[in-house]
Amino acid sequence: MLHRNPVRLHSAEIAAGRLLSLLRVLMMATAAALVLAAPSLEQRELLAHEDLRRELGGLLVVVAVAAVTMAIGIGRWRLMRWPVAQIMVDLLWVAVFIHLTGGLLGSGVPLLFAVVLGGNLILPRCPPFLLAACAALAVVGNAVLYLAEIYPAGLGPSAMPPDFIDARRIITVMSFQIAALVVVDILVQALMRRWREERWVSDELLDRLTEGVLVVDRRGRVLYGNAALTDLLDLKRPMEAGRELASALADPQWADLVEAMTSATTPPRYLTQTIAERDLGLHVQPLIGRRGREIARCLTAVDQTAVRRFQQEAARSERLASFGEMAAGIAHEVRNPLASLRGCAQELRTMLEPQAEGDTRTLINILLTEADRMGRIIDDFLRLSRVRTSQPEPVAITEALQAVTTQVNARQDLPADLALTWTVDEALPSQVRVDPDHLRQILLNLIDNAVDAVRHRSQPRITCAATRQDDGAMLITITDNGCGMPSAVQERAFTPFVSAKSQGTGLGLSLVQRLVAQHRGTVHLHSEEGQGTTVSCRFPQSEG
Repeated sequence: MLHRNPVRLHSAEIAAGRLLSLLRVLMMATAAALVLAAPSLEQRELLAHEDLRRELGGLLVVVAVAAVTMAIGIGRWRLMRWPVAQIMVDLLWVAVFIHLTGGLLGSGVPLLFAVVLGGNLILPRCPPFLLAACAALAVVGNAVLYLAEIYPAGLGPSAMPPDFIDARRIITVMSFQIAALVVVDILVQALMRRWREERWVSDELLDRLTEGVLVVDRRGRVLYGNAALTDLLDLKRPMEAGRELASALADPQWADLVEAMTSATTPPRYLTQTIAERDLGLHVQPLIGRRGREIARCLTAVDQTAVRRFQQEAARSERLASFGEMAAGIAHEVRNPLASLRGCAQELRTMLEPQAEGDTRTLINILLTEADRMGRIIDDFLRLSRVRTSQPEPVAITEALQAVTTQVNARQDLPADLALTWTVDEALPSQVRVDPDHLRQILLNLIDNAVDAVRHRSQPRITCAATRQDDGAMLITITDNGCGMPSAVQERAFTPFVSAKSQGTGLGLSLVQRLVAQHRGTVHLHSEEGQGTTVSCRFPQSEG
């Protein structure tokens, strides 16, 4: 269903009402001019009768009073909800006016064309030929009355000009007038249909914008406000056309905006405002008419929250990149003295081993253990900071997985009863496009994490699978029945230096995510504390 903006609909009603009032005033002025200055000798003879002039004057007074009442009540009483009734009233009084001024041969007939034109302007979905048919009824009615010798009150056949009661001429004129009304209706319908399509496109475009748009005239009254504006400014109700902007934005937080929109001396401004945890950019600029004068002011409201966050993230990433380069240099410099310290600790343990007491041996072992842990942290950090761009190439997936399995089984610290199994989907091609070094690093990191997780399980089990997805991608899944991760750790599992292991560096999963991203892939982790963990790596496959 198409979006219907109540602000735009009410504004359209106001505009239609004003146009109809203006048209009615012009029609009354034309009718009065016809009465006061009859264009033909026959009509001057007809209007010379006092009774007829009195009836015409009374008709115009009644129509004037009704027109003024309708003009006042258009915005207040929403009279434009019944525009068809107003058009029918205009047709009725014009038909009476034509009858009083000589029928079809009088000069009041052009007013019918004005009603048809105005009706097509006011009624947005007027069926074709409806108004022409109604106007034709007025023409036929007047012709029938004159042919039946039913003249205005107080006038008889002797008082009527001969041309006004000639039957053949009346029928001929009636035919031409009905044809002309139909032609006018067709032309106006075509023009209005084209105009409404263009107007509909522009209005719908404004309504569907994510930016808020507000237009205020020089008196500070709202001319237009789209739906996005109500949402962005967190207003309780839409901006209604004709409403004072100061009353619509009465909250003190909008004081600067109201001043910028209503003050003719305020230059174009750019304001910022925080509403409902959103950062808004408010741009106020004048709308200049054809004569170079300011006719209104326009506000464009833009939600800049995402832009601000992106800028903050970009600045943060830049700072982290600079910090990473510095930290990588420091880590590289620390590695050599750390190796010397560990060598000294190892030599010290060798020298003191025969006579070392319990506390001495414990302290030396702590030195060696912590030196090894620091060495692993530095190695992981340097590996993470120096990731090269992936260079995918055809790789025999079965052989690559077998090589990783052999390397894992060669470890001396594996649980004695560990069950490590691999399954390869038969639908996978014999060769897949991946970077072989990166694939090996990903698998080793994930299996190392899984081994640490199942180390204290009575029946440790690690299941690895490589399957083919419907879109041709390769999915590698590592599942263990280990200790699992707490929810707080799981949410930040891919954040550097966040680990559930007491001796972990927290860099393994970060490295895995980065290497998989190099292949335009994704990593998904699911873990239940006390049940186990599953990590899935998806590698899209490209042709060639």
